[in-house]
Amino acid sequence: MIRRPPRSTLSSSSAASDVYKRQEEAVYLNLWQRQIETNGDNIISESKSFLDGRVQIMATIDVYGNLVKSEILISSGDKAIDEMAINILKESAPFAPFNETMSNEYSVLEIVRDWNFSIN
Repeated sequence: MIRRPPRSTLSSSSAASDVYKRQEEAVYLNLWQRQIETNGDNIISESKSFLDGRVQIMATIDVYGNLVKSEILISSGDKAIDEMAINILKESAPFAPFNETMSNEYSVLEIVRDWNFSIN
């Protein structure tokens, strides 16, 4: 049985630091973000909502790409924005499973991101 740390955390601030020690994590995060942005654009255009604000969310993803937890870390102060962000995250799941390198190192990935909504 392989022992691995239970989780790894990627955040906006870690992009500028040495936390992205492996390119696999950077690639995974990029694909994850693209999937969410694509789905989010569709969901927002269908809702015809005009949202403007920022919310910080932590998404917890398991080794298979399943969204196991979504949590608002910093609210936008607008319930509609917070709910839209969580809805986009849930509708975007499941995500890609971890590659072999990532799955050998941890079983859960926490991604902390600021989500920006603007009228433009």
